[in-house]
Amino acid sequence: MTKHKNSLIAISAFLSCAAGPAGSDSDQASFQLRLPLTPVGAAPVQRIRLPLEVLIASKSDGLLDIRVFDGNGRVVPIARMPNLPSPILNINLPAMPILGPQKALREPDVTLKIESEGRVRTVAVDGKPVADDETSGVIGSLFDTLGHSGDIKKLVLDASVPEGQPVTFTVEASEDLKSWRSLGEAVDYRPPGGAEKDLTIAVAGTLRGGTKLRVTWRSDAQLLTPVIVRQAIISASRAALEAGAIRSISATAPPLLDAYSLEFAIPFAAPIQTIAVDAKGGEGLVPIQILGRNAMEEPWSLLGQGRAEASSSAISLRPRPIRMIRIEADRRVGGFAAVPAVRFGIESPEIAFVTSGKQPFTLAVGHPDAADVYLPIGDIARANPSAIPEASIIDAAIGTLTLSAVSAGSAPKQTMVLWAILLGVTVLLAGIAWQLWSNRNTEAQTPG
Repeated sequence: MTKHKNSLIAISAFLSCAAGPAGSDSDQASFQLRLPLTPVGAAPVQRIRLPLEVLIASKSDGLLDIRVFDGNGRVVPIARMPNLPSPILNINLPAMPILGPQKALREPDVTLKIESEGRVRTVAVDGKPVADDETSGVIGSLFDTLGHSGDIKKLVLDASVPEGQPVTFTVEASEDLKSWRSLGEAVDYRPPGGAEKDLTIAVAGTLRGGTKLRVTWRSDAQLLTPVIVRQAIISASRAALEAGAIRSISATAPPLLDAYSLEFAIPFAAPIQTIAVDAKGGEGLVPIQILGRNAMEEPWSLLGQGRAEASSSAISLRPRPIRMIRIEADRRVGGFAAVPAVRFGIESPEIAFVTSGKQPFTLAVGHPDAADVYLPIGDIARANPSAIPEASIIDAAIGTLTLSAVSAGSAPKQTMVLWAILLGVTVLLAGIAWQLWSNRNTEAQTPG
């Protein structure tokens, strides 16, 4: 009986070691990252936007391992800030001319004879001969986005176009004025005698702080009067353009599986909102699919699709925690000539916390077994959430992440712990069974 009792004690000890956390989630020393948090003013409830460093350090799906401790080491109440409606921000961008060669009428005094229904009509086209070198003029407009970052949905162009001639406008974006990606296109037509009006162009793209926009135009026929562009207005939600709403981090990917496949593990638990894949081998344009899964035994599921270019637009993903990502290139093209660069867009949510405790306050994160302690925002703040002041926290710069190849070690810790428990219990039960069998044999061989 004593041997059996010792075996049960061993099982309990093993389960505690395998499944138990390294420390309590009410002890700030057990969290991987701790940052000083400074309230501003005397407001009893304040908010912070979680820094990128915190998002990367989180070990729990849903950011459940976020804690705020007061100066006495006690956990203070926290709540998730609701997603408030974002006002539309309109930004005026003055046009800068792009000069280039313009084609002109080269044939002087051309006469055409057209015969129709037995009648001959003569049409004369008077022109002036032009030298072989083409004349210079404005062929497009350049716009500086003034350091804004985020998604844009619309561009309103203040421009004059010739009467009676359809003109096609193309909007492109670039960070280096060398590689351009298309954002949208629209055709403008001004009837003869019609008044000038702004042209609205639906665009889909992301500004990255130093992005420049280029608007060029073309027509199937020689333009009778020049196109004049004065300014553009880009429209987006304020939250999308604010620095910090969607935080971007670059990453170095592991080697390609082949020219069409790249797989890597995600080293953080925060949900990925967007991913951009920049081609680095001079491939031009590569259509791609983004797939994801959380365990090796799961099938890959589609998260999003887009294209990889030298300077790619972000691809929106279904925002959910994901542990592994696979990038597949369309096999109808040449695939990747080199490992592409990867950029993640991670939403930086806001939390509110109670400031009634003793200072200094500490924001802690990085505990895989932390429980959910978020309260409803109405339980800690009676004021309108939009009126809650913002506290101060250091937002440290984050370098480039190094991504690892997908392997059995990429499985979530919970899965590995369960397998360890199962294996350990199996071994211990086998040992107990062996002891029982040995005891019975010994009793059977003992003379009565």
